[in-house]
Amino acid sequence: MSAMRLTGVLCSLCMLSSLTAQEPEREVPRVSSEEVKAAVDARRTEVRKELAETAEKPGWAGEYRNTWEPGLGPFQVLEIAPRSGFAYRSFGDLGVYCRNHGTVAEKDGRLRLDFAFPNRWKGAENVPSVLVPLVWREHRYLVKSTDLLAFANMINGGHEPRLSAPGFALHRGTRNERTLEEDIAALPKDVRSKLLSSPVNGMITAVHETKVEEKGKLRRRMTIVTIDRGREHGLKVGHVVHITSGSSFLPGKGTVTAVEQCSARVRIRRVEFDHPRIPAVGWTWSTRRR
Repeated sequence: MSAMRLTGVLCSLCMLSSLTAQEPEREVPRVSSEEVKAAVDARRTEVRKELAETAEKPGWAGEYRNTWEPGLGPFQVLEIAPRSGFAYRSFGDLGVYCRNHGTVAEKDGRLRLDFAFPNRWKGAENVPSVLVPLVWREHRYLVKSTDLLAFANMINGGHEPRLSAPGFALHRGTRNERTLEEDIAALPKDVRSKLLSSPVNGMITAVHETKVEEKGKLRRRMTIVTIDRGREHGLKVGHVVHITSGSSFLPGKGTVTAVEQCSARVRIRRVEFDHPRIPAVGWTWSTRRR
């Protein structure tokens, strides 16, 4: 056998070995497929049966729902129980966006979801793999583990407890006989440490930098400002402030990035329209959205 032919055979064998050594990536079934629908429906039946027939179960077990805005975002439903696992679905104007199911394990105050199908759907229609059960007034929530600061800001802003279906996280109503102080004490430290006892209001005292950021067709103006409230008033890095003056359909909000005793630095992002409204000295803000 010639050296050239021998080299070709060896190369072919190496390629074949490489292909057979790698397991083929599992194909994600379509959410509309009969396989996915039948599996999720079967899990729903198991979960609902456990919820109905089990008297002693953890407080987080139940059916949770959420939607971002009526008609503007997916409607999410998560049914979950300790032994039977969970079934998840999200719906929208175009039909079913996502279906999945699996088992759940509780550890260190968190729920870890193990999905039966690869959890590759992205965006608001997706369900996180790690959820933190929380109770706030008459609602139970399942909050993404990386969104605890955002949840505290939703409470400070007056968004939670919600008065209607749209909201920030999966939720369900609950009977809560605890006092407000008991509710606060039961929250994780990451949430509790960012709660404000009352809204903080103030004014922009300086504008340092402003520029337009473009992402596709969306244009946002980012502006760095100083405000006249700080550590003495309860503000901390990560707190959200809402612009309450400067006429605009979308007034915007900002995030506290640095705090001094009586002032703070804030990064404001606002949607940019044809007639921009740049944040200016004298504009007012509040930690509670009005």
